[in-house]
Amino acid sequence: PGPRKEAAPPGEQEDLPLPTVNAKVAVTGGKVTFWHEDGRSTQMTLDARCTVDALDRPIAFEATVGGIGAIAAKGEVTVARAGRLDLDRLHGPVGLAMSDVSLAKLLPVVSAFAPLSRFDGTLNGRADYELTSMMSARGGASLEVRGLDVEGAALPQPVKLDLEKAKEYLKAA
Repeated sequence: PGPRKEAAPPGEQEDLPLPTVNAKVAVTGGKVTFWHEDGRSTQMTLDARCTVDALDRPIAFEATVGGIGAIAAKGEVTVARAGRLDLDRLHGPVGLAMSDVSLAKLLPVVSAFAPLSRFDGTLNGRADYELTSMMSARGGASLEVRGLDVEGAALPQPVKLDLEKAKEYLKAA
């Protein structure tokens, strides 16, 4: 055997050509179940489609979630630039439409992030944004929540909101 090639140092990518990828993926009739700690659960339906012609071309996708109202997502993302995979700079337009989404049915999901015992109301609206990287986006939303009713555990310390600092932060962003 010849000399062994060492991997690129952490944080650096090797200059490897993009693999050729051409795929059409569909999920139909999918079911996703989330459990709340008190034993309640929410079951959602999932249908999704994705088309990949090449990694350096936009990857089109659409998905619908049901069983909680309706959430539809549609968009396209680009995952490579200049012949190299670049997930850190993933980008593309994405739109979400929400119709009669039951917040109560989302309690098992939301309570993973906030200690809520009640989360009720109905969400309708639309969000359109542009992904600018794996973890950032810019855009806007128009949302309406009817009958909002939220109850959660007490926070360990009082929450103090400094509106002046918030204004400064928003101006800088």
